[in-house]
Amino acid sequence: MEDKCIFTAVIEREGRGYISFCPEFDIACQGDSLAEARASLAEAVERFLETASLAEIRARYHCEVQITGMEISCARAAQVLGHHADRVPVEAKLF
Repeated sequence: MEDKCIFTAVIEREGRGYISFCPEFDIACQGDSLAEARASLAEAVERFLETASLAEIRARYHCEVQITGMEISCARAAQVLGHHADRVPVEAKLF
């Protein structure tokens, strides 16, 4: 049975494409679609883990990564962002 690990994938739209980021290893990729950005990041992290030395993997690994929402006073943001300032963060795991 193949070992599986779960790492964080932060993906955001940038222009016409998407930027994906794995904060555990400080690796970033991009793609034209959400799925492409996610697949590109998964491949980059797998290749890093396959080719980097154990010392480099240990040095780059950030074991305590937390993604969370935060509530702040946002009168200015509401003016600038309009209805987007009312968004409630949705927690989701991309597996």
